[in-house]
Order: sequence, then C-alpha cells, then structure tokens
Amino acid sequence: MGRLWRRSVGLSRQRPVGLTNPQTWNRYAYVAGDPVNFVDPGGLQQVSVASAVWVWECFGGEGGHCTYTFQPPVTPVEGPADRSRTPQREIDVVWDELSEKCKEGLETAMPMRKGTWGATARRLRVEALERAWMAAWYLKKAAGAHGIDWRVLAAIGIRETGFRNIGERGGGQGRGVFQIDAGEHPDVSDAQAFDPVWAADWAAGLISDELRRFAALVDGTSLNPYAPALAAYNSGPKNVAGAIASENPLEALNGLTTGKNYVSNVLNLMECF
Repeated sequence: MGRLWRRSVGLSRQRPVGLTNPQTWNRYAYVAGDPVNFVDPGGLQQVSVASAVWVWECFGGEGGHCTYTFQPPVTPVEGPADRSRTPQREIDVVWDELSEKCKEGLETAMPMRKGTWGATARRLRVEALERAWMAAWYLKKAAGAHGIDWRVLAAIGIRETGFRNIGERGGGQGRGVFQIDAGEHPDVSDAQAFDPVWAADWAAGLISDELRRFAALVDGTSLNPYAPALAAYNSGPKNVAGAIASENPLEALNGLTTGKNYVSNVLNLMECF
C-alpha cells in the first residue's frame, strides 16, 4: 500500500525507506532525487523509465481528450510485505474518520470470512479506499467528460472489485476495475476493459446514458437520480422503469441487482469521497 490518502491532509505519510540506498532515507523525496531516470506512480517504489511503458490514449469520442497512461512492469503490488509498510495505527485513524455510511458501504462491499480479525478487515477496506483515491485524477476526468459525479465511479470500482484491475472470480466474464462483462459487451476488448483509464470513461458514459434514460421518471420523486442508473449498470435497463413506479422504488431497484443491495451499497460508498 502506498501513502495513505486522507481527505483533510492529502498524502499523509512518508514513502517507504530503502535501507540499502541512502538517497531513500528522505522519505518525502521523489525517486531518490532522480526524476530524469525514474518514476514512482504508486508512491511505493521507484521504477526505471527505461522499463516503463507510456501509452498515448485518446477517449471520449470526437472532442474528447488524450493522456499518457503509465503501464509499469508486471510485478506484484500487494502482499504481506507491502501491507506491513503501513502501521495499523494509521489504518485505524483513517477508518475512524470515515462516516458511518461509508463504513457500512465498505463492510457490505467487502464482506470478510468468519474469523477474520477486525484489524485485518479494516486494513483491507482502507486499502481499497486508498486505491480509489489514487485513481481520482482519471475518474474525475472521465466523469467530467460525461457530466456525472466522479464519486459514483470510485464507488462502483470498490463494489465490483475492491478497486482492483482483475478478472471476475468464480468463472464470470467481468473484466477490470469496473467488471465490464464480455458477454454483455463483446464490443469491448480485453485490452480496453483492463485499461483503467479507458474503462473509467466507458463506465462514465454508460452511467450518463442511464441517467438520461430514466430522468423523466425520477423527476419529482425523492429517489436519488443515480439509483436507476446503478441498477441498470449492474443488471441492465430491463424492469428498471417498473421498479421506479413501485411503492418502494429503492427496494425494488435493489431487488433487481446482485446481492439485492447493489444500488444502496454504491450510494453509501459514494459517501467515502
């Protein structure tokens, strides 16, 4: 895990020390003072520019925007060694600062096996939140291009994968942070689905389309306008209109989704940002 992100102070801790290199002893320094030859996108370890890959990506259609996307060498980025770099007391401070809705959202999105220590559960959930915060720059770009709240993208990423760029577990066809289903969306290639920047723009476009689709039905009601869009994102637009017209639309929308709680869960996760 990299430097912890706290809303009040930004990056809240120093970069890990490398005892064999005196240039790393200043833990607030960037790539040991050699930004010409090294980069450090995750805040954990410098990477040689020579071994990095930078891809010029354009998205958003005509009039969209382009950016260089950093693709580091494929190496493990998680595990006991990485987690040990963040003292548990810092994890607990971040957890305690979260709102109750945020905590509830993280607990629902990331249930733990019976017997998991509370400290371990808090660490795993805060790490997911940290990954989403570190992606805020491209989430905000994607959201801005489609006129939506960037927090919904962060929340979907946590709900779907703990904000990990992985394939769906259990044999499903979901791909990437936002679990773009290969069966439902065969037009999206694996390379696109596993490119977080491209996938964020795609997810933002889909949410924007669904917001417009159901805007007239939601107008004048107390229903959060993102609720129908989230149900459609998770399970498709079929039956969403009927759920909106029901006696308890939020409950009906949740009933269409994975775990029968997807909509409420993502709305709660949005409170984390």
